[in-house]
Amino acid sequence: MVSYAENLQEDMQDAGLLDLKVTYDTCTRDYFDEYWNIWDYGQDEYCVYYVLDYYSDSIDSIYERETKNGNFQSFIKLLNDECCMKDNRDEGGA
Repeated sequence: MVSYAENLQEDMQDAGLLDLKVTYDTCTRDYFDEYWNIWDYGQDEYCVYYVLDYYSDSIDSIYERETKNGNFQSFIKLLNDECCMKDNRDEGGA
C-alpha cells in the first residue's frame, strides 16, 4: 500500500499539482460499505480496507491564479487531468 500511495502521488503530481499529497488509512468493512458500497467493486469481502485522501496546500492559489480573468477552463483541465491520473490506475496493485 505504501508503494501504491507513493506511485499515485507521483503520477498525480506529474499532472500539475506539484505539492499534492496522497495519504491512506485502514478502515472497517462497514465504514467502506457506507461510503463506497462494497457491491460496486464486484466482491463483498476483502482482507483489509483502505481510504485514500488527496490534498494540496497550493490548490487555492492555483485556483485564484487560473481563474482571475474569469476563464475557468485551465483550472477545470487541471482537475480533470488529476482525476484521470487517479482513475486510470490499476486498483488491483494495492
